[in-house]
Amino acid sequence: IVLSYFAQFFIVLFKQLNPNIPKYIDFGYGAENIEFRIKPMKNGGTVSIHIGQPWGKRIGQLEIPAGENADWQTISGKIEKTSGIHAVWLKFQGAETDLFAVDWFRFRN
Repeated sequence: IVLSYFAQFFIVLFKQLNPNIPKYIDFGYGAENIEFRIKPMKNGGTVSIHIGQPWGKRIGQLEIPAGENADWQTISGKIEKTSGIHAVWLKFQGAETDLFAVDWFRFRN
């Protein structure tokens, strides 16, 4: 998925494109990190991670670096420790076109 110009895609879009991605994620006893496999593009951007609703509690945010012609890379960041089962919403934003492409993401302890 290539994200561009003020993109605001959520996990529901990922689910429509790939039915194997669940809307509800079981964090078990707690996750404190998230990883993304991304390909930076010209401008980069941010990913905000929310639970409950798209406007719900933000448990983390990652900055995606700019990197025209960059290779795929895995980036990680801290999230607020979250446990139990929650609907997860990912919000992708940037000020310009050509933000970044996302291959996958996962939560980790």
